[in-house]
Amino acid sequence: MQLISKDEAKFMRIVNHVPKLGIAIGVSLALFGCTTNPPKTLLYQSTAIVGGYKQQQISKSFANGDKSELLATKGEHPQWIPGVKTHFAYLERQAGKPEQRLWIAKDDGTGALALTGFDVHFDYTWSPDGNWLLVSHTKDKNYEIYKIKKDGSQQVRLTNNAYTDQFPRWTPKAHPVVDKIVYVSTGGSAGNKLFLIDANGQGPAKQLTPSSMDVYAASSARPCWLKKEAKVAFIGSSKTASDVFTVDVVTGAIQNLTNKPSVYSRLLCHYDNHLFYFDQSKLYRFDTKAGKVDPTGGLGNFYSEHTTSSLSANAAEVFFSYGPDALKPEKIIAVQHYTGKVRTVGPGRNPDIW
Repeated sequence: MQLISKDEAKFMRIVNHVPKLGIAIGVSLALFGCTTNPPKTLLYQSTAIVGGYKQQQISKSFANGDKSELLATKGEHPQWIPGVKTHFAYLERQAGKPEQRLWIAKDDGTGALALTGFDVHFDYTWSPDGNWLLVSHTKDKNYEIYKIKKDGSQQVRLTNNAYTDQFPRWTPKAHPVVDKIVYVSTGGSAGNKLFLIDANGQGPAKQLTPSSMDVYAASSARPCWLKKEAKVAFIGSSKTASDVFTVDVVTGAIQNLTNKPSVYSRLLCHYDNHLFYFDQSKLYRFDTKAGKVDPTGGLGNFYSEHTTSSLSANAAEVFFSYGPDALKPEKIIAVQHYTGKVRTVGPGRNPDIW
């Protein structure tokens, strides 16, 4: 935990009592659909002041920020189980340690269960059927990929080598490539490479990117599967260029989507042929089917977005956390990716919309 100043504590108490911003009825309908459908629910991390110290907590609310409900008094990086709203996973930081342990709880925060008695890398992900979680765990003094049953009954080691294996991503539901996992690894050569393995851990790993290309391995540069193609999007560099690329896991063909060396971060592959990312502080949506940025001017300039907050999107909006001032708490922003309209949801970070 981090000790804060009296002034910062006072500011945060004021902010936490400011009512959440609502949205117009038309936007509500676009977000929630007809009244017979359940409203979408936002899972997020926020900062509380406990005994004069900052403490990370997990809450949920409607997508417009209303009806906020505390789910866990300690926790970070929450994620809904895919496709349903019955459970969520999260990480709990151990005192004095940089890493965290993986937990799962019911959608109301009850029934919390520790899935690991060991520390894992902060980046984890669900299997498409919601029965497993993928983690990167330090073993033999380096990171290896494990899958863990959501009830904690099984832990299966998927990689076993002398390299650093991180940021695993399982193929999505109803994907052209079935039960494969892509991850970033040092791979025994200079820089990082993308590798592909079977989800059952059988068979050798397949290197997807050439030795001449360095794949970025960071919280702000996770790879992601394109939803309707046998391709993985990633941020990488070849010589002096840094761009957003895709690699076809079947043919090995690599495509440069941006062709403009810059500082790219936080890739999100959306279900409808859209790829979201930041170019420095500007948010873009790339149409992978049309092969172009749409809209051409991007979705907004956010000069101080938080580097560890991942993007999350539904059919109408993309969510992320944003800190306009280092002395102020982060706030969750929602951008309508068809119109570019921006709204503030409320204080928080690491949003995950269901």
